[in-house]
Amino acid sequence: LALLRACAGGRLAGEAASDADLHEVYAVVGGNPHALRVVGGQLLIFGLDVVLADLRAMRSRRVEQLYAHIYRRAWEGLNAAERHLLLAMAAVDAGGETLDYIMRLADLDDRLVLDGIETLVVRNLVEQRAQNRTVRYTIHNLTRTFLYQQIVDWGAAAGG
Repeated sequence: LALLRACAGGRLAGEAASDADLHEVYAVVGGNPHALRVVGGQLLIFGLDVVLADLRAMRSRRVEQLYAHIYRRAWEGLNAAERHLLLAMAAVDAGGETLDYIMRLADLDDRLVLDGIETLVVRNLVEQRAQNRTVRYTIHNLTRTFLYQQIVDWGAAAGG
């Protein structure tokens, strides 16, 4: 519950969300910490009632379907530049890369990358790691799997 509250950036403080509501989110998501973080990021966009209703509709689905649904919802909350940046992040290995590297990789305006990274970190889709005086960015393997599946699905739908 503390993880969900922390990832929702204070939107679940006080009476905004009962422990029973958050236990329901936890039960549907299955307790996977990364999935809980991503759902916490969705709470920033959609609010508790919408996220709970959405998760309730997915309750009887297999875990893979649930995670795909959670990520699809997170994807829908991103603008085009943020989506492009997240797709580019699939090429970053687990150790992460610097912001300069990601700017070259994404091939977007620097301001779009800076704004996009901030959004993706806040929504728990990109992980930020400090190593000495260097900050590196990467994505979780569940996020990478979702992106690869989406790329395959889009390629197949487009005929290639």
